[in-house]
Amino acid sequence: MVWLPTRLLPPGAVNGRRLRESEAALAAIPAGVRVPLVLYAHGCAGPDADLAEWGRVLADAGYAMLAPDGAASGGPAPACRADRLYGPRDLPRFAQREVELRYAIGQAATLPWVTPERIVVLGFDHGAVVAAGWREPPLAGYIVTGWTCTSPDVRRGLTTPLDRAVLAIRWAEDPLFRDPAWNGDCGATLDPRPGRSLVLEGRGHSTAPSPEAREAVLRFLQAHAPH
Repeated sequence: MVWLPTRLLPPGAVNGRRLRESEAALAAIPAGVRVPLVLYAHGCAGPDADLAEWGRVLADAGYAMLAPDGAASGGPAPACRADRLYGPRDLPRFAQREVELRYAIGQAATLPWVTPERIVVLGFDHGAVVAAGWREPPLAGYIVTGWTCTSPDVRRGLTTPLDRAVLAIRWAEDPLFRDPAWNGDCGATLDPRPGRSLVLEGRGHSTAPSPEAREAVLRFLQAHAPH
């Protein structure tokens, strides 16, 4: 799914459409224009309100966003749990999501308006696990939302390049992290990476509705993938 900066949308075009429905809008981007790109990795439930909200916020701020659909390659849908973020059966799916995101990065880099050095990944929920565990290729920055980087399983901590910035955002009272084995902080493995871990006061899972989270994301993007 595609979001383009609001200022670059042709008359009648609508953001949040599938790629095949957005080809005319993509082709209308003027030659020589460069737009920083956010690659969004969705959560267990697939494209949802978190995706739509971040797409709107980023498009209004002048960023493009591409969101690969993890269900497009087929296979059974993950069983989303209400008490923890993932289970052992999700581990192979995380590897598949990494392959999909890596393919999307390669394809995005071929677009004439994309500068590969200004691509940032924003992950939510399952997508945040993928973003936190990213290794190659190095990106301009990593935004991890709805994840604590803490798990009794193998998917924990940050493995992103040490010289690339990370912004981690979660709610203090997230119902998926009641268990102390999951209720940690990405900040514990942030150093020596530049960046910060932001814990929002209150209860929730998606951070997109939070004005504080939106401001933090836009500041992060301006610092590491400026217009």
